[in-house]
Amino acid sequence: MDGVVFDRESYGITARHNGISEHLSSAEIRAYHTYIDHVMDNYSLRDKAPMMGYMVSNPDRSTDGINVTLEWHLTDARSLTTGLVWQSDERSNRSMMGMTKAMADTYTSKPRLVDLSTESVGVFAELEQQLDDQTRWISGLRVDDWDADRLGLATPVSASETLSAAFTRFEYDFADESATTYFGIGYTERPMDYWEAVSAGGLTATAQLKPEATTQVDLGFLWRQGQWNGSVSAFYGLVDDYILIYSGMMPSPRLHQCASGMMSVTCSGNIDAERYGFEADVQGQLSSKLSVKANVAWVRAYNDTHDRALAQTPPLDLTVSLEHKGKAWTSGVVARYISEQDRIDRGYGTIVGQDISATGDATILSVHTSTQLARDVVLALGLDNIADTDYAEHLSRAGSAVEGYPAIDKVSEPGRTWWAKLSYSF
Repeated sequence: MDGVVFDRESYGITARHNGISEHLSSAEIRAYHTYIDHVMDNYSLRDKAPMMGYMVSNPDRSTDGINVTLEWHLTDARSLTTGLVWQSDERSNRSMMGMTKAMADTYTSKPRLVDLSTESVGVFAELEQQLDDQTRWISGLRVDDWDADRLGLATPVSASETLSAAFTRFEYDFADESATTYFGIGYTERPMDYWEAVSAGGLTATAQLKPEATTQVDLGFLWRQGQWNGSVSAFYGLVDDYILIYSGMMPSPRLHQCASGMMSVTCSGNIDAERYGFEADVQGQLSSKLSVKANVAWVRAYNDTHDRALAQTPPLDLTVSLEHKGKAWTSGVVARYISEQDRIDRGYGTIVGQDISATGDATILSVHTSTQLARDVVLALGLDNIADTDYAEHLSRAGSAVEGYPAIDKVSEPGRTWWAKLSYSF
């Protein structure tokens, strides 16, 4: 189905008071409300498929939350941040199917049925200690009480979890302030989200997903020298009870909740996973008018439970750009290289999408230029994908406009594209 009507509203208010006392530096409270209402059908934007009825679905989501943050000045070398977080989330739906469009359009007269309702309350604290002029130690703790009620079943079911998170990190500044290095380790737990909960094996009378538990080590180095700066970082993580999604036309014997049944199925299960990778970037001035930027990212991930690659892992991605600033025009060229990704697990992935097939490598070259026509007017022109390269992103939502409805085929990115943009500031 296609998304055909969207209505979103958001309200928020923030109050902050500074300089409360000698030790209480500030207090802030933020309250917010968001509401998302959209309509999906199979007939408004395209011809209905033969032998199928007219189908329409009208899901909505209402979220309310309050965040309270207190910042404490304990000593000149020690500060503390504490807080309280509350959030309530409710999703409902109404739908209709009929042999005529008029029958389907009567969905507006149907009552909404709440599908999943969640509520969480959490407290957190983060301490920063200046050990000396060059060394800092930062640590944090958080505990959340999470409750969920799945009401869209013949027999409603509930789940409750106490979720914990913690981290500690050391940062060291070089004496000449030319670089900073850091090392940290963290642990966090994540409960199932809506689409994971309503999938087979998510939150049912016979099954309940365990929270994801991630333990990760991070280290990095940031440097700056004159008109140049850059960074490099790396991580290694172990995920207990990683939530893996399967979507396919046949059952999946590897996830026991999907081991039987016929026709299309979307289900979820817990596995153990391992991930590691690195990212680096550099930028600087080659001359007074010419600058360069470059960045690269690489990740490797394993599904340890099934002894294979972890689905939805991005390939190596490298981008290099040059920009020239003249008196009247600023022009640039961007080159991007994406490596092949053949480490896939067909049919498996996350709520965003599943692995469909391997992805080939690609090099994309683009150019752009801009000039200021007047004080408040800027004209920009560009040509993307000069070579008209046919490629698809390995991780892409282009084929799945609605979260939870995975793509069944890759969608290529745009080919050679001319564009123009006129901006006016007021």
